[in-house]
Order: sequence, then structure tokens, then C-alpha cells
Amino acid sequence: MTASLFAPIVTLATSASPTASNTATATLGTAKPGTGTDALKVTLISDADFATGSTLALTNGSLVYTPGLITTAKAGSDTLKYTVTDTVTGAMATETQTVTLGSPANRNTQFRILQFKENTIQAGSVIFGPSFASTVQQVGKVGGDIFEIIEAAALWNAMAAWNGFMDTGVWSSNVFSPPPDAIATPTRKVAIIKLPRGYDATRLFTEKTRRDYLSFQNSLERSHMELKMSSPDIVGVRIPDPMPPGFAPFLSPLPNLQDSNRQILEGVVEGILGTLEARNFLFAIAVKTSTRSDRLYQPLFEANVLKFLIGFVLHGGGFRFHVHMGSFEGAAVERRYRAASMTSILIGGAPTRAIDDTYEAIRPRDTAQRILNELPIFPL
Repeated sequence: MTASLFAPIVTLATSASPTASNTATATLGTAKPGTGTDALKVTLISDADFATGSTLALTNGSLVYTPGLITTAKAGSDTLKYTVTDTVTGAMATETQTVTLGSPANRNTQFRILQFKENTIQAGSVIFGPSFASTVQQVGKVGGDIFEIIEAAALWNAMAAWNGFMDTGVWSSNVFSPPPDAIATPTRKVAIIKLPRGYDATRLFTEKTRRDYLSFQNSLERSHMELKMSSPDIVGVRIPDPMPPGFAPFLSPLPNLQDSNRQILEGVVEGILGTLEARNFLFAIAVKTSTRSDRLYQPLFEANVLKFLIGFVLHGGGFRFHVHMGSFEGAAVERRYRAASMTSILIGGAPTRAIDDTYEAIRPRDTAQRILNELPIFPL
């Protein structure tokens, strides 16, 4: 340690190398004024493993280090250099300290929805005792919501990696692989939007696009009919250029799904209202843990309606529809979802499917990579 006269007193942690991880901070020691009760300021001068993303704070006298996103390559020893400054006298103490970065969790784990359902029932019995009761439908709904949140988060981080590559031409993610033949183009960034159940997706439209949609609906209503836009579970959109401020969160990955990050994932939609034209919509994903035979045709109807509204009524570009399911068991899903797109038949030429891709989503990382690999096929 180096220090000037009356410099802050820094006492390092007894552990030779405090440990931090993607889910836990490290306490490096304590700091207090060298004299009196002057306020102190902590500055992280350098972090060998993180040029950006890591922080050091003084919390109730403790020096608390938060690392950036730890990848397998970064796990192990890291060296920090920091100063603690008396804000009144300017006296300073400088420290160089080693921390240990814990190995990250397996990035390609499975969704394991069935295990989640079993855990929910067992936890309820432990917490609430014999009086706890839940229906299959209740547990299934919560399991479906979590399945959707985890997939949306994986997709968000995949798109953040894509967006970084679009801006810099450098692929920095150690979790996802760059799509084949991808060309860095700053105007081709993508956002993943998780829409609330029953959400009015037309609120995302610019005023002109929304008026076009409402005019179409008004013409049908005069004949006592309607053909309204549904609310897909997840949509992928081309970020407008120049980028409105509300899209800034899509440029950074979510480090975890703690409440603050989950609120970003689910609440970001409110910051981008009125910004999108139909041509910005690239794909939609219906996320299902499984599909009962009596609800098998719901995604088919949704796919045909969305493709008609976006492509015909609102003059958008090529729009793709995906169905991601936790299980294909019991409903002949792959065979049923070979149905042709009604819009492709109306146009003529080679028909295409209403549901472009039906995928059994077992692992979040692989599911997100599958969508990531498709991004270069969109011409606009």
C-alpha cells in the first residue's frame, strides 16, 4: 500500500484473494478516514480482466467489488488497482489487490420445465404445510411463464452480442457463436421484445402505421367483422435508424434474472411505443411448454393473420413465425405445422409454410443460437 500523510486507512480482507462470481460480490476489506470523519471516495484505476463492466464501491465502510460478466476464459486470478481518497484533504491511499473470479455456471443447461413443476409442488408443501394445494393448470401456467422469461432472456443476450458485432465488427461473446456469413452493419441491429399477455401490439407502431391498421379494422367493423392483430409471446424487430433512446437497453446483455433485470426485460416495451413501422418486424415466436390437441391450431391461425396484416395491410417485409415448444409429445406437432401460409398462396409462385420453424426448445442457449443464425437471411 502507498499512502500520504493522514491518508485513509485501508485494511485488506484476511483472505489472500477474495472471491467474486457472476452472482456474488467480493469484499476486499475496509476503509476509514485517516483523521476525523471526512468522506471518502473510491476509484478503480485498473482491472486486469475487465476494461469495462466491473465496479468498486465503498458501502458502510466496506470495499465491495462487483466483476463484469465472468466467462470461462476469465475465471481465475484477477488483479485490481484502486485508490481511496479523503474528499476534504485530498490525501490518498493506493492499493493493488488480487481477487479470484469464480467459474461461471454451465451456459447450456436445459429448461427442465417438468423438474420445475415438481419443485414447485414440493416447495409449496414445505412452506405452507399440508394445507397447500395447487391445480395442474396453476402449476402449468407458472411453468409456462418461466419458460417464456428464460427464453426471452437468452434471446436478448444473443441479440446484444449481434448488436455489438454490428457496431464494431468484433464478435465478443463467449456464449454465442457468430452467424455464418454475417456482415457487420450498424443499421441492422435487432431487439427482442417480450410482450405481456393480451398486449395491444399496435401501440408499438408509428402514428401512420397505426392509422393504416385502424382504417383496415374500421372497414371490417362496418360489415360487423374483424381481423385483429394478436400479441405474440416474443417478437424480434429491426431497431430503427437513427436509434430512438428507448432502444438503448437492447445493446447490453442481461447479467442475470434478478428483479431489476427482469423488470428491464418485461418493461422495456413501454419505452419504445410509437417507434416501429411494419417493415421493422422480423419474426414472432409462440412459446409453449406443450400443446394440447384442442389448441394445436392456435399458432397456425396467429401466424397466418400476422403475416397477412404485416405483409399485405401494412406493407411490411418478409416476416417469419416460429413455434418453440418444451415438448413435441402427443400432438403430432411437426406434421400439423407443415400447413401452407395463406398469404404465400395468394401471392402465387412457390408457397411457404405459415409456421416457418417448429423447434423443440431443450436448452436456452441453443434455442437463442438457432434464431441468431437466421438473422443474416433478412434482406432489409
